[in-house]
Amino acid sequence: MSYDVIVVGAGLAGLTAARELRHTGRRVLVLEGRDRIGGRAYTSGFAGTDVEFGGAYVHWFQPHVFAELTRYGLTYEPPPEPARWSYISAGRVHDSTVPDLLARMTALFERLFPDVLARMPLPHLPLAAADAVADIDHLSTQDAIDKGGFTAEERDLLNALLSTCSSAPCADSAYTAMLRWFALPGSNFGLMLDAVGVYTLRTADLVDALLTDGRPDVRLSTPVAAVEQYGADVTVVTRDGTR
Repeated sequence: MSYDVIVVGAGLAGLTAARELRHTGRRVLVLEGRDRIGGRAYTSGFAGTDVEFGGAYVHWFQPHVFAELTRYGLTYEPPPEPARWSYISAGRVHDSTVPDLLARMTALFERLFPDVLARMPLPHLPLAAADAVADIDHLSTQDAIDKGGFTAEERDLLNALLSTCSSAPCADSAYTAMLRWFALPGSNFGLMLDAVGVYTLRTADLVDALLTDGRPDVRLSTPVAAVEQYGADVTVVTRDGTR
């Protein structure tokens, strides 16, 4: 029951930490509350085929995950690009080619996020300009759209895309979150779309590779109730009382 390190959680971060520790010779235990490893990386069967129930898209803008794919030689492929893109405004369906949409959305995003570089000059450190972020932290994405002087059709177009990005109505998504999405690929709308949905993979392959490489001890269905520290010693208590 004694280990050098106990990692709580068997998601990608936990499995990566366990692998690195095992490579240094430590005895490592991973405790996972679910009955499976992987966290939000989750491949499972549905209707006779493998389906991704978690994050399945990566990009070289995400250097840490992309480095792991390269390390293990895991394959990925771009999904098919749609020929047309549609949205509803004024009670009717509007169709657009993807190139036309890119041109329109580029102009709209420049108006919606006019001071992105001043507010998030270092998007990997989103609070680098903390005061500038605090000024807009109370805004939802819908607030920003409503204040932006857009036409009704432009608002509907922005809502169609940004609610998809948010997986929620724009009234329930933070303007700062969408601002950061736009800042991360250099304030370029085309690169933003590229970054959030270009390379798809079977995430179970990455999870299995991390586990096989590190070979830590893993206990599933073992939620942690407390972590207690006594000087140099740490005791982890699971929900069933095991210490």
